[in-house]
Amino acid sequence: MKLRRVIGRLFPKLKRVALVASGVLLVVSGISYARALAAPNSPGWDLRTAEWLRDSHLGWLLDAVEWAWFTVHGPSGEEALATQLSVFPRPFDRPAKATPPAEEPPPIEPVVDRPARREGEWIALGSTVDGVPALRATFFRPDRDCSDVTVAVARFTPKLTRFVLVPGTHDPGGDWRWGGAIPEAERANLLAAFNAGYRLRDAHGGIYAEGQEARPLVKGAASLVIDRDGDMDVVAWNGDGQLSSSVVAVRQNLKLLVTDGKVRVSRKGKCAKGLARSGLGITRDSALLYVVGHGLTPALLAEALQHAGALRAMQLDAHSQWQSFNIFQPAGEAARGLVATKLTPDMRLPATRYLVPDDRDFLAAFVR
Repeated sequence: MKLRRVIGRLFPKLKRVALVASGVLLVVSGISYARALAAPNSPGWDLRTAEWLRDSHLGWLLDAVEWAWFTVHGPSGEEALATQLSVFPRPFDRPAKATPPAEEPPPIEPVVDRPARREGEWIALGSTVDGVPALRATFFRPDRDCSDVTVAVARFTPKLTRFVLVPGTHDPGGDWRWGGAIPEAERANLLAAFNAGYRLRDAHGGIYAEGQEARPLVKGAASLVIDRDGDMDVVAWNGDGQLSSSVVAVRQNLKLLVTDGKVRVSRKGKCAKGLARSGLGITRDSALLYVVGHGLTPALLAEALQHAGALRAMQLDAHSQWQSFNIFQPAGEAARGLVATKLTPDMRLPATRYLVPDDRDFLAAFVR
């Protein structure tokens, strides 16, 4: 009886404590959620909500919901869009500081039986050096069974381009030389800037830049590596002496999709479609490839990179909101200001992204 009376007296107090604690939790969660939605370059409430749930240790719930949704509905109409190239201004021609390479890359051979007009044919973007394109782009359909899926491909010309990894204000965060944006003093030779991969907490890898490991590098992870000359490679990180004095930046994301010219991920079904995805590959002649498209599984992205000529390749981002590839060139002969153009018109964030501080790390390409 005494125990019942004690419980009866304590219950109202415990109830009030529980209500107060719940209210405090809701307020704190609401403030945290509001800050997430207000982050720079927000890709939309849906992706920010997904990130916030993962940061709040509810990723397991999000994974279950996403799995159930795609099992029942499959990709949305947006995710199945045929990727198209934007309309680009005439490239800006620059004088050569050295003899530019004369070899033209061969067109990408069409996979489908009835290729579209100019499918697989390269066009020059951004800047040329004595008439030689520093950057080229094309589009093609990587699978005849999924003929409504199209990818855009950008190809950087070796010896004409150099790369910089730019850490973001939030990911990885910290104090960095460029403050998450391309400074005005560096824009005269700016050619392109593009997304670098998953958030580091989801990438199963690390990042190294400006002489420090902001996140520890992981052995076996797919890694883009930039040396002191600004050349970029895509490799599997073995950790044994790779971080030499010649390496200035490393960004890791998941595992390699393509090694030795062979696809390393298996397909599920003849025409399994997935999300908007992007990836990087390196060709035998050291040209860097960027591939992006809607309705791609990891396997289909890998096949597209392989068919475009990648010897080794890795995935960057998934979901349409995160894909950004912006081409820059001087505005007019006086070269005052920049003209910015998205690689594909359906990329959500503006072409001027990366000219202002960005919360995610990214890659910038410059004409040598």
